Amino acid sequence: IDTEGKNAVMRLCFLKARKNTAVTGGANLVSCGGSGYVRFWDTYKKQLLAEFLAHSGVGSIIMSTDKMNRYLTTGDLDGWLKIWNIEAKHWHIENCLFLPKRDTNLVESEIQKEISLFSKEESCLDPTEHSLLNKKNK
Repeated sequence: IDTEGKNAVMRLCFLKARKNTAVTGGANLVSCGGSGYVRFWDTYKKQLLAEFLAHSGVGSIIMSTDKMNRYLTTGDLDGWLKIWNIEAKHWHIENCLFLPKRDTNLVESEIQKEISLFSKEESCLDPTEHSLLNKKNK
């Protein structure tokens, strides 16, 4: 039993370009999730065809495919983005990129020093000035 959600499915992608898989026996569904694994399924035969560890030790991953279902892109919470060639029988990485995390803890004064284009009055950093609620409803 998976009580921590390590095997939770986070994303499903139907491989629409592979409509003839009932005849050829290939995968027409891909899943990924909390364990870092990517799994290929045959929905006609209702069985798992293959799986591989796309991202190790990072928890949940997400994915997407291109329109022709030749490439699968996976990403993790650490900022790694991998592009896989899934057209061949043995999948391999086409490219691997690292996207560093953004510093979202900047204070307004630090942002203003970096962006001198706006004065404080012109910026959108004052939440009271640009509230969704008008002043009568506050």
